[in-house]
Amino acid sequence: MKRIVILIVFINILTTFGFGQIQIGGDQPKAKKEKKEKVKKDPNDSTEYSLRLFAGTTVAGTYRTLEPNKNELFADSIGLRADEKSLTRWSFQLGFTSDINKSLMWEAGVAFMQNGEQYSFSATDTSHNYTSRYSWLGVPLKLYYKYDFNKLRLQIGAGVIPQMQMKFRREDTFVNREGTNSTVETKTINGMNTFTVAAVGNIGLHYSITNRFGVFVQFEYRHQLMSSYLKTYPYIHKGTSIGANFGLTFGL
Repeated sequence: MKRIVILIVFINILTTFGFGQIQIGGDQPKAKKEKKEKVKKDPNDSTEYSLRLFAGTTVAGTYRTLEPNKNELFADSIGLRADEKSLTRWSFQLGFTSDINKSLMWEAGVAFMQNGEQYSFSATDTSHNYTSRYSWLGVPLKLYYKYDFNKLRLQIGAGVIPQMQMKFRREDTFVNREGTNSTVETKTINGMNTFTVAAVGNIGLHYSITNRFGVFVQFEYRHQLMSSYLKTYPYIHKGTSIGANFGLTFGL
């Protein structure tokens, strides 16, 4: 009887100890997962839009290089045209820019561009004035280096503009000894080269007003690489433009 009591007590002790072990090793408190807080985007942060539409305009003093045709069969003396002066003209652009990486972006679009020259002569009782205007439809393709200072961006770019001549207009005004004023207007593209290519360079600033909207202003230099006239024309004419380009941008 004594042995049975001892055995029951011994089994009871083992059962209690085993249950305690299971309790200790079993129900461990689960570690709570920390929720990562989402970083709120600054509504004025312009860097989230790598693709931007733009609309711009350029006001520039336009001129040209002019020389006789290198083929003596077609060449002629420049004559009065040597005294031509620059003419202020406006151009307009629509397009987009897209970031390549942190330091580079490229630009493409369409542009309505204008250039020209003017001449003025006056004597005691006569005068002769004229303006020549050239209009082009171009596709600017540019590569820019950019550097951001918070909302302000420095951008330096260069590229080419394949362009098609849309219109030529020359207006001559004469005043004779009797004081009679007469005007002759020429609208023709006879002898004109319908397609040329120009080189273009820009340097300027872009400022982000909000995360979507921005403004830009930059210096622009443009020069034709091909003559405005056909190879059989007496002169080689290459338009040049120096001015300011400015406009608005919209992030997509």
